[in-house]
Amino acid sequence: MVWEQLFIYLLPICSTEVLLTTDNHRVVLNKPIDLPFLGGKIHVGKFDWVSVEGQEPVTHFQGDIERVSLAQLATRFKWPELDGTISGSIPEIIYHQGQIKTSGELWAQVFGGDIRVNNLVLANLFSTQPEIFADIVIDNLDLKALSQTFKSGDITGRLSGFVNDLQLLAWQPVTFFAWLGTPESDTSEHLISQRALDNIASIGSGPGVGLFSTTFLSYFDLFGYDKLGMGCYLHKGVCQLMGVNAVKEGFYLVKGQGLPRVDVIAYNTQLDFNVLLQRLERIIQSEF
Repeated sequence: MVWEQLFIYLLPICSTEVLLTTDNHRVVLNKPIDLPFLGGKIHVGKFDWVSVEGQEPVTHFQGDIERVSLAQLATRFKWPELDGTISGSIPEIIYHQGQIKTSGELWAQVFGGDIRVNNLVLANLFSTQPEIFADIVIDNLDLKALSQTFKSGDITGRLSGFVNDLQLLAWQPVTFFAWLGTPESDTSEHLISQRALDNIASIGSGPGVGLFSTTFLSYFDLFGYDKLGMGCYLHKGVCQLMGVNAVKEGFYLVKGQGLPRVDVIAYNTQLDFNVLLQRLERIIQSEF
């Protein structure tokens, strides 16, 4: 089988020759293949489609992705601009009766760290109301690469966290418990710029925070920090927010270190999730 270009949703698979064995009840990939995909490739180690009389067909897939362009992926899905590549492993995926399940851990390498997805289930995938369930682990991302990609101000250090009990309906979050912050084992240099501090402060307090505009701190470009982080428990459209340490009626988003020291403290412990998304989008789109 040969095609010039195949589209799966918005994602193009470039021209490739694929050798398959077929009969009335089965389609099997004869040997592993590499599919050109968004500047990189998808290595398909296993694919088969099996039809059992009186039952829905079952599809199995296993493979890897290598150096797929994040910029091209973001363009296809109309995400904010991204840079770099993503590589990873796709364990055996089973598709049956409109539901996709994985038999292992999806793994991707991005921003100098790892992202791992467990317990992934996609239900009603081809309907108008697809559902997704997953648990995600974020391990040791490079904050310098991350902050430069999203143009949100310069930060050095590492970032780890998780997204547990994630549920999406029609690609929109319904519930999750998430945390992203400085890992306890991080011994790298911790520096953060004025712009990044202002942007983090705006997450908890809204735009126009202006931490530096009227103080002597405006003469400093970079500040040291001990740790940073934020968590969200999403329930019924509202985020219960948390930070790296609690203070009276609030919590630290950034706990400063050294002189001059700057702390970012938020006092809004609950925030409408759509408002939170708007603030994050404003940060990404802002230009200084």
